[in-house]
Amino acid sequence: MTYDKTLEWLDEVALVGSKLGLSRTCELLELMGNPQNKLKFIHVAGTNGKGSVCACLSEVLSQADYKTGMYTSPHLMRINERFKINGEDIDDKEFAALITKVRDITESMSERASQFEVLTAAAFEYFYKEGCDIVILETGLGGRLDSTNVINAPEVTLITTIDMDHMAELGDTMEKIALEKAGIIKRGTKVVVDGRNTSVMHVFEKACKEQGCKLIISEIEKIENLRVSLEQSKFDYKDIKDIILSLTGLYQPGNAILAIEALRILTEKGFKISDEDIKTALKKVHWQARFEIMEKEPYFIIDGSHNPAGVSETVKSIKVYFPDKKIRFIIGILSDKNIDEILTDIKPLAKEVAVITPPSSRACKAKDMLKLVEEKISVSCRAFESIKEAVNYMLESAKKEDIICAMGSLYSVGELKEAFREHGRVGDVCNYK
Repeated sequence: MTYDKTLEWLDEVALVGSKLGLSRTCELLELMGNPQNKLKFIHVAGTNGKGSVCACLSEVLSQADYKTGMYTSPHLMRINERFKINGEDIDDKEFAALITKVRDITESMSERASQFEVLTAAAFEYFYKEGCDIVILETGLGGRLDSTNVINAPEVTLITTIDMDHMAELGDTMEKIALEKAGIIKRGTKVVVDGRNTSVMHVFEKACKEQGCKLIISEIEKIENLRVSLEQSKFDYKDIKDIILSLTGLYQPGNAILAIEALRILTEKGFKISDEDIKTALKKVHWQARFEIMEKEPYFIIDGSHNPAGVSETVKSIKVYFPDKKIRFIIGILSDKNIDEILTDIKPLAKEVAVITPPSSRACKAKDMLKLVEEKISVSCRAFESIKEAVNYMLESAKKEDIICAMGSLYSVGELKEAFREHGRVGDVCNYK
């Protein structure tokens, strides 16, 4: 298939829907010769922070001269983003050939594979074929029944922060959700869990005890001498001094130290990663749509936070970076999220709200969101037919001192960036990609 035909086929496969369970992935990989069994992994699950942690890990391991694969989802601009080696996306020709090969194999399966299952199997084949030394593997949804959970014991198991999200699939309490995430913990592995998970830490402690695993908890209280700005964060963590982290957002140092704890385990296993590798890499790591500053005059920020905990963290960052300032929000949220709680968080900061419909079948339509916003927040609010119209309105009506923050869904990020670029802006801070 050509690249365009590959995308068309994947769109058709997407109509099958998302399927939790491992049987189809196992069958597909068996037909492919089980490439996943020939790779080393860091397996990453959690609700928030997975992408940022994966980016930190990838940058450090690449800096230490390891050929590092990274599989993440969803993509923001192009599907190729999901398959990276040393930070570089798979090229179109390679992607098309890879998916064509997997498509042909799926035809002999007893049950049709979902899009995520196809992509996961293709990623394993790609990283094996390219001879990756290690692969950073992010779960798609949950953990226990996620397609990525077909791997054998990884080098490190890593759990980021847990919050109420995807409750229909994972459970209606924090404990149930944590239990699903803990499903990636395999016997005898070392497990790193974010220390901010205090309310559900007992779930991970129990899982590690049952599986004979050593549990390492990141220690947020050992972040010292923290200095934050809109360009970077500076801090010390344990014996590593003067860390400079290029990821913006008050929550990012917590994600970085989680990666550091995982890297420490790799060094114990024989990987040669120095403190200088860690510091050099964290100073230049980049991850899209996490308090990403596209422009300064006016400030235009894109943040993919889409659940109450994520939005709460974004709001905390806004309050520190822009004290006593009101914000012009562009908001689009999926209908299965806790919209009321999200609006409650942004209400004290809102100066104006532009409402959009994220490009998802699960989106809360702009006209419906407008009613919810008007009931909750007493500021100027209007709905837009397209994301492009909302971005154009905000940029054209903005003063230099304004702060615009687009948030609520990762699904909107691609169109937000495209609209930003088409408006003649390229981003003078993060270099638009």
